Amino acid sequence: MRGPIFVLLFISLCACTCLGSEPRQLRLKVTSRDIDWGPHPHRRLLLRNSSIPLHGAVKEFGYFFANVYLGSPARKFSVIVDTGSTMTYIPCAECGSSCGPNHWGGSFDPRTSNTSERIGCNSPKCICGSPQCGCTANTCTYTRSYAEHSSSSGLLVQDVMHLHDGSPPVPITFGCETRETGEIYWQTADGLLGMGRSPASVLNQLVAADQVANTFSLCLGSVRGDGALILGDAGIPAGVDMQYTSLITSSLHPYYYNVELEGVGVGGRMLSVDQAEYSSRGYGTVLDSGTTFSYFPRRVYKAFIQAVTEASLGAGLEKTTGPDSSVSDICFEGAPEFADAVGLSAVFPSLELEFAGGVRLTLHPLNYLFVHTFGTGKYCVGIFDNGNSGTLLGGIVFRNVLVHYDVSSDRVGFGLTDCAALGSDIRPPCSIFDPKNLEAAATSGDCALTDSGNAKSTGPLDDGSISGPEEVRAADSPTVGADNAVSWRSTAAALLPSLTLALFGLGLMAVIGVVGAVVLLRRRAEGVWGEDDTSERSADTSGWRWTQGWQPRRWFGARDASGEGLPLHGTSKQRSSHKAPTLPVILEAASSGELPRAVPLAVLGPSRD
Repeated sequence: MRGPIFVLLFISLCACTCLGSEPRQLRLKVTSRDIDWGPHPHRRLLLRNSSIPLHGAVKEFGYFFANVYLGSPARKFSVIVDTGSTMTYIPCAECGSSCGPNHWGGSFDPRTSNTSERIGCNSPKCICGSPQCGCTANTCTYTRSYAEHSSSSGLLVQDVMHLHDGSPPVPITFGCETRETGEIYWQTADGLLGMGRSPASVLNQLVAADQVANTFSLCLGSVRGDGALILGDAGIPAGVDMQYTSLITSSLHPYYYNVELEGVGVGGRMLSVDQAEYSSRGYGTVLDSGTTFSYFPRRVYKAFIQAVTEASLGAGLEKTTGPDSSVSDICFEGAPEFADAVGLSAVFPSLELEFAGGVRLTLHPLNYLFVHTFGTGKYCVGIFDNGNSGTLLGGIVFRNVLVHYDVSSDRVGFGLTDCAALGSDIRPPCSIFDPKNLEAAATSGDCALTDSGNAKSTGPLDDGSISGPEEVRAADSPTVGADNAVSWRSTAAALLPSLTLALFGLGLMAVIGVVGAVVLLRRRAEGVWGEDDTSERSADTSGWRWTQGWQPRRWFGARDASGEGLPLHGTSKQRSSHKAPTLPVILEAASSGELPRAVPLAVLGPSRD
């Protein structure tokens, strides 16, 4: 009797936990702060900009992703934002079992979209970067193969992308996958959003269509994740102190965002490494949001690890093993929780990056550490040895850093800020979204709900700039009352199913709790189950390894030898993780009195072109 009761209790707890896991997205009163967007002298009034909240984190996912809405009617797809790639692709409906089973958004079916069309081989839109496009049955095709034996291939289609700025959607060309292998097959994100510098990237397509200025901003949140992607010249939020360095154009690697890194420091002291180590090795220094961790040339890496180790051990920390025994991670224990930023800075040194033009970026320890999967107060270094292949600055280094890719001015800027708060602030109002996508957009945090006369979200104006709350109401609705009516109706529609399920779950828990208590008291009174009686307990579980969440491993930046890949040694952007057992597995184990001896291994995260 005890086993079935616990199983039912577990199901009800899971249901209520899932329903309450994201309360922030469906609140009635938005409390995000107003943004005072500073003036920008180069703003072009006729161009647009789009504000897209980011989701994901290094700790849980190993990547940051944006939800994009494609087609007519619009469908939501989750794509990893990657400044080191140029192709954008999502699974195609005709892919079937050749595409992975774990993707969040399913597949894209061009036949069900009123605005979709296939790209022919002779079309000027048949552009893939490197490697070049192929041609099958007069349809433009693409292929990407990667060093760790994963791949993405398919056909090119054109359809509209909804920028949610109050203006019509914009046609873009992207890959519709017909086959996936390796990591791409197993990842949960639907695909990739290529933000590299080739004409095939989404940004450059929007620029070529005179829709947005040739600039964008990317802000990745800290351990808990989230952030912001802003397409176009929306200006810099007031209060963010930006420092700019020049973008370098490389004839060997024209699609990368290269900068000149002049030095690395630890705890305020610059490493004693020749500057040539940063500029003359491999591909130089590349900014790559799609790579989870960062990679230094060997001499820089060794000096960096030595400095971090000496400082951490000197502050009273101890070395510990990493979460994966097959990888020699540099890890420490005895530190405060990651929420204690001041406490972490007392035991781990800061990281300094010096760029050309006198730019010095001082970063918190969490910009080079990742949280250990097992235990608390444990951290591992998220910067690794890259041999002689160059410097790759991945997502972990730029957590809580606003990176402004001002390509039109050949420069990139850095400014410290709270990226999760910025991502919440820049959400467009839900009233802009298609009613069919309203609940999904509100639940996932892609838009901001407003309450009676208190709209705190930001939105677009006719000149393409981002507005404050009063301007949103004036621009988006004829009257405040009409806007409130739409908001309350959409909010009620979004909340009703969740509230109904929540009440059902709570009622089920109450019934199970009463029945369980009666049964347990009766059994104890009868002497069937005493505190020292282990006859009914499950078999010995020693040696079984249960994991919580996902632990990212390595994303080396190697790509194929065709030209558009970082020539690194090792595998390409590889992230392995332990996947928690599914509910059927748990139920089967509970009913049989056993737990599985092997936790299945899941590989998350895409490779890149």
